[in-house]
Amino acid sequence: MSTGSHSQSHTCSSPPDGKKDQVTDIVRQSYRRQKRIMEAASQRIGGVRIVLENITNHGNRAAILRTVEALGFLYVDEIITQGPDNEDKQKQIRRGDCRSIVNGAEKWLVIKKFASVKDYMEKMNKLNVKVYAAMPPDAETGTPEAMKHRKLEELDFYEGSFADDTTKYALVFGNEGAGISDDMKKYCHATFSVPMYGLTESLNVSVTVGICAHHARNKRLAGVASDKKKDGTSDVPKTDLDGEDQKWLQNEYARRSKENNFVKNKKVERKIMNSDGKNNMEEG
Repeated sequence: MSTGSHSQSHTCSSPPDGKKDQVTDIVRQSYRRQKRIMEAASQRIGGVRIVLENITNHGNRAAILRTVEALGFLYVDEIITQGPDNEDKQKQIRRGDCRSIVNGAEKWLVIKKFASVKDYMEKMNKLNVKVYAAMPPDAETGTPEAMKHRKLEELDFYEGSFADDTTKYALVFGNEGAGISDDMKKYCHATFSVPMYGLTESLNVSVTVGICAHHARNKRLAGVASDKKKDGTSDVPKTDLDGEDQKWLQNEYARRSKENNFVKNKKVERKIMNSDGKNNMEEG
């Protein structure tokens, strides 16, 4: 009878049948998502800001943020003046009542909040931002404000050269009922309206934002493309950000993605590996 000691082997078992493919799918999906995030970062518009002045309907706000993010804009500013109506609505927004509509759009935007039009205009003037405020097509005539009223297609969204493009722009959209404030009418650089050729008298603010944002993106990139052609570059631009800003944004998106998505995927992976009630990486 042999008295030699029995040597126990230690190996790592493979995932159960079917679960290895699930883990592989998670890795593949994670890679595709990271690639998509980097592509989104390389197609952002940083030279045109979307501004919401006292938007009190959280459904409208959520739809606007989702639309703006989908169209590739980076900056959203919110002017929230003091008042009982605004306070109640902003509490709903902070509670996340509109989360299902936003669908995560906020984490890919840079959102700044301001307490007054004066504070906002002071900040924009320092940043050399031209502020355009939306008004109905039948805006009053014969007033000082009317003298600076334009149609949407008359607005400029690009000046100078791509290498030295210091002028930026902002599109302001006002409260659902009252529109933009008197202060905004007074201090903005120009007001504008969306031409309407049918019998409809008004558009929902989220629809208006979508129309204007799409127009501004196309006109902004057309200006960038025209300027680059002067330097012999024929590539169609997808962003107005320079190389340094693109690199910063890609790093920032990578950080946000890791915080919001990577940890979640690791939890799902562990759940799949352990769903049969035991640790599948234990000693065999």
